[in-house]
Amino acid sequence: MLRRPSVLDRMLQRWQHRWETDRQFRAAWSGVAGLLIVVSLCACLGTVSTLVSTTIAGFTGANGNPQASIGTPDTSSGQVGAAQSFPTFTSPALPQPSIPAAGKIPDSQTPLPTATAAPTATDAPTATPCLSNCGGGGGGGGGGGGGTVTGTPSPTVWSGGKSAHFTVHTSSPNVGLALIITFPGGKTVLDENGEQTDGSGNYTSSFTVPSGINAGKADVYIQANFSGTVVTQHIPVDCLP
Repeated sequence: MLRRPSVLDRMLQRWQHRWETDRQFRAAWSGVAGLLIVVSLCACLGTVSTLVSTTIAGFTGANGNPQASIGTPDTSSGQVGAAQSFPTFTSPALPQPSIPAAGKIPDSQTPLPTATAAPTATDAPTATPCLSNCGGGGGGGGGGGGGTVTGTPSPTVWSGGKSAHFTVHTSSPNVGLALIITFPGGKTVLDENGEQTDGSGNYTSSFTVPSGINAGKADVYIQANFSGTVVTQHIPVDCLP
């Protein structure tokens, strides 16, 4: 058998229903609850403060003569009854530094280094000009082929723009020749159009030394054809510009 709810039960049920369904109801009750909590805290604080004040006032000596208190009484002179100065530590003066006497360091007696001498160039051997009676090397071959070649310039020193001659002598007659003369500065004279020595083995090439050559030596190359064996001879000749 169910118990009939009492009036308090119905009030609590209605309050719970409105709390769960009505937002404004919850907000109002929250404000009321907060206010009650604040008032309760203030009342508790006031009660505690009253109890503490009453307890302290009941202690012995709390209301005694102020002359019995520890310390110097205030005479309203504007100064505190305490020490007027405080001692401070003063560092003593430092002693003067003592620097030992020292003599002047003597100069070094080591002599200054001398400059290294530049290396001396070694003279290169100078080829001896073969101006006359210079034999040419013969090529090897069967049947005793080959021969010798000599050359002689005229004049002995060639000058730019002047006429010059070069005489070739071969050890055999009627030998085909080709002369290539290169002058200092790059100019060249060719004499190779079927020249050959005569019956005595002589041939003279006549030409004009090109103008504008440099001072130095002209290189005369002689090629002699001894029956199929070619002998080459190189003869330098002094030149002037």
